[in-house]
Amino acid sequence: MSSEHPAEATTGPVDQDWLDSMSPWLNREDPPTLTILPARMVGEKAVFSADIAPLAKQIRSQGFDAQLLS
Repeated sequence: MSSEHPAEATTGPVDQDWLDSMSPWLNREDPPTLTILPARMVGEKAVFSADIAPLAKQIRSQGFDAQLLS
């Protein structure tokens, strides 16, 4: 099993340097209710695991405002 996909969800503090690098993309006038952050950034491109897009669609189908951070 890949370390990028843990068997159980874990919670804890977010790495501040990583969060700071995401902040420019989070600042919007009308942000969505939920912004799904990428697994990693390559240059200025957000990279998500293959199971995230269907998850975002499922969240939106339940009536929540969600977007992938692009």
